[in-house]
Amino acid sequence: MDTMTYTTQNIWTWWIAMYLFFGGLGAATLSVSFLTDMYCRPHRKLVLWGALSGVAMLAISSAVLFGHLLHHVAVIYVLNPLVLFYQPHAWIAWGTQFILWMMVWGMLYA
Repeated sequence: MDTMTYTTQNIWTWWIAMYLFFGGLGAATLSVSFLTDMYCRPHRKLVLWGALSGVAMLAISSAVLFGHLLHHVAVIYVLNPLVLFYQPHAWIAWGTQFILWMMVWGMLYA
């Protein structure tokens, strides 16, 4: 009888934890400030501070992610939006595109 086995990654560094923490916190900050502005009451200073702090946290997340990449030249390829069509199974590319476009829309909304 054949047994299915798999190997797991043994080393999780603090880089991945920082990337996930700042990425999630930045996206949540942007989302809460935008939803508050749209549905509760318009508050310009709240949106400005929420957008700037959210974009700053997403920038930290991107910097940590790019620093953690094994091939630093791959950052150029990951930043290209067409990478999702060429490599749709690359989760780093999906996360990077989400963070990048969240930063763009955050700055435009503010």
